Amino acid sequence: MRPHRRQRDTGDSSGVLPHRRRSPMATLVLTLALLGAAGTPSGARAVTPPGAGPSESVCEPRTLALPGLTSTSDTRLGALSDSGWAAGTSWEDEAPYSAVVWTDPERVVHTGVGGATRANGNTVSASAIDVNEDGHVAIDRWTSTPRGRLLTEDAVVWSPRDGATVLRTSRFRPRASVTAINDHGDVLGHVRGRGHGSVPVVWQDGERTRLSVPMHVKAYANDINNNGLVVGTFYDRGSYVTGSWTWNGGPRLQTLRPTDTTAVTEATHVDESDRIVGEQPVGPGGGVRTILWRNPAASPLRLMHIRTVDLHGSGYLAAVEPGFRGYGATAYVGHRRDGGIKARLPEPPLAQGALGWENVLAAGVARGSSAFAPQGGVTIGGYAQEYESMTSQAVLWTCSQTRLKS
Repeated sequence: MRPHRRQRDTGDSSGVLPHRRRSPMATLVLTLALLGAAGTPSGARAVTPPGAGPSESVCEPRTLALPGLTSTSDTRLGALSDSGWAAGTSWEDEAPYSAVVWTDPERVVHTGVGGATRANGNTVSASAIDVNEDGHVAIDRWTSTPRGRLLTEDAVVWSPRDGATVLRTSRFRPRASVTAINDHGDVLGHVRGRGHGSVPVVWQDGERTRLSVPMHVKAYANDINNNGLVVGTFYDRGSYVTGSWTWNGGPRLQTLRPTDTTAVTEATHVDESDRIVGEQPVGPGGGVRTILWRNPAASPLRLMHIRTVDLHGSGYLAAVEPGFRGYGATAYVGHRRDGGIKARLPEPPLAQGALGWENVLAAGVARGSSAFAPQGGVTIGGYAQEYESMTSQAVLWTCSQTRLKS
């Protein structure tokens, strides 16, 4: 269940710094014994049901910087779960990336995926893209030569009990990437190969199902919920139309209704009630507006001018104002009520050597009591970037719902 669209590390109009692939580092591997055998991280508190607990309306908001594998590591948060898991990436300058999980504000654990340099100089990097309520993490892993040539791409699932499992691909499309994982462990992603374009797939119990996409259509899958509903975007090479679609095990993709002002939409996230959020372009300057389909058959409602990057079933949103040409992105907490309301989140403290944050981005939203937020409430996860020193810092904003006006 994708709190957040985990776009592969290419950067986009949101101002996200491109994920650099780096060369050798000595990997610090922390013991997996820090984690409980299953489900909730050891030391984490039981999840408070959404809306429960009188402390949620009065808790004190905090901004927490999450640690890396070493004191000098850069970090980036990819996803959160209500049960107290956070997943992301940690790396050193000029070194391969490692997929990591956090179980409380002081504890980071290497999943054992990525962060390796082989004897021939090739590096193995990894980035955690999504996490579900059982702490199962969907991970992109790739191998590169010392000169940066990409050799392999794998879709990996890590669990606290079983460690890492590489998902199966095919002879003709051996390369794979992930975009989301739901609470049943179903993984959404893509496979591709030389001469064979990228196609969306779902892995269920290790078995791969390819979604049926017409030859003239390029489709990208963004999210999957616990009902098995997949949402994504398409580009029709024949009609030059860009739009959104859903899939729930049928023989073909189902097109979502466009707005009454433009046919161009991008469905990015779906909650457990099959509500779908996405975006549509606004104006010539790269602006975006959040849109909401109340169900797959509904016409979309236009919400606020902002990019929603994660949707919680309670209506809370993690959102980003993209900035301009890669600078000035800002993180927000929001809610879909009343046509959409939002509040800007504060910048985290500057990391050592940083001159100032160029971008502060949200990535995921969770709700309830956890080791990160013992008082409950809404937690937004994200990261801040500083270009001059190429610094990145994973961040949590707890009790974020108190920043929204009633």
